[in-house]
Amino acid sequence: MSYLEDERFDQMLLAVAQQTQGIEPLLDTVFSFLRRKTDFFTGASEEVVTETVMKIVRKHAELADRTNSEKKKTRDAEEKRAKKARAAVAEKAKKKEAEEKAARKAAKAAEPDVVEVAADGGFDLDDAPAEDAAATPPAPPAAADGAAADAGADGAAE
Repeated sequence: MSYLEDERFDQMLLAVAQQTQGIEPLLDTVFSFLRRKTDFFTGASEEVVTETVMKIVRKHAELADRTNSEKKKTRDAEEKRAKKARAAVAEKAKKKEAEEKAARKAAKAAEPDVVEVAADGGFDLDDAPAEDAAATPPAPPAAADGAAADAGADGAAE
């Protein structure tokens, strides 16, 4: 029997299953029908009836096992693909992070570590590393010669 033939009575059997409310009552209803409307029980010996029922049960149990096995294989294969994809994404992110870290390190190495005094005595912080400029304020310029120091002393004496 093909898959489509298996499904042709599904709607009707689902309605019966809903009304009987369970597997055992559903089977009882089927066997009641066979007893009342066919010669299934009276036309053959008890051994033949039992063997016929068990043959059908074994057939569908084997089909169920095979279907579950195929589903498990498919699910396992999908999980394996998903795990591999997650590992690839993690590896790509790790590689990108390492590249960014190397780029930051190279950029920091390219920055000058010395802040020079300009000709006017001020500090030229345009070329200084951003973190150093923000972390330490520039020191006041030192006097170039004693004349500047004397002028400050004369103003204080007056």
